[in-house]
Amino acid sequence: MKTRGIVRLNGAPGIPASVAVEDRRLSIDSRELSGAWSVPELRVRALHEGFVIRVDDIEIILKVDDEVGVAEGLGIAAATPRLARKMAARHNTVEAPPPVEAAPIRSQLGALGFALAGAVVLVGGALLIGAPGVASGFWVIFVFGGLVMVTAAYLMTAGRWWGTLAALVSMGGVTVGFGFLVSETGPNSSIMPVFVFVAAGLSIGASILFSESVRATD
Repeated sequence: MKTRGIVRLNGAPGIPASVAVEDRRLSIDSRELSGAWSVPELRVRALHEGFVIRVDDIEIILKVDDEVGVAEGLGIAAATPRLARKMAARHNTVEAPPPVEAAPIRSQLGALGFALAGAVVLVGGALLIGAPGVASGFWVIFVFGGLVMVTAAYLMTAGRWWGTLAALVSMGGVTVGFGFLVSETGPNSSIMPVFVFVAAGLSIGASILFSESVRATD
């Protein structure tokens, strides 16, 4: 470890110096003092800023840029509170928190239930194919929406955050489509099974998403 500092000899004015602590030896190179000493033969005491080093009847006041490096190299056992804080700060590493991910469906049972909801909606859409007096776009909405719900259930069990997004979007699309279907056809007994299947699928899907969101907050 090498650093720069100021050295004062026996109370004389400070002078710039190069300081190194390597292989248990302290080296100081300045205009008035140049030498290398084995660390065990040094008597070192930490000051509020810097160190007092006594060796060969010489008292050296040493202030350095890298106090922590010098203290560790010299084996300082009793550091001042200020130096102790700096030494602790160097060695205390703070780990970054893990990225926050959207909570997936926690239980396989919940995923299975949501997939079942998608399948029920899909059956409702299939029953609507060729129904008289109903625009063909409605069965496409329910069949496609049911397929997306089944796919979303699989994605959520794999921990994919966009699986939850797909579930919400598909539920929203099917709900809007169901509302338009009811407003357009009214109480049409010929497509009553469609109403039952789609409404049942929406109810199951909504209850699954709600129960899993509550469980995720526990």
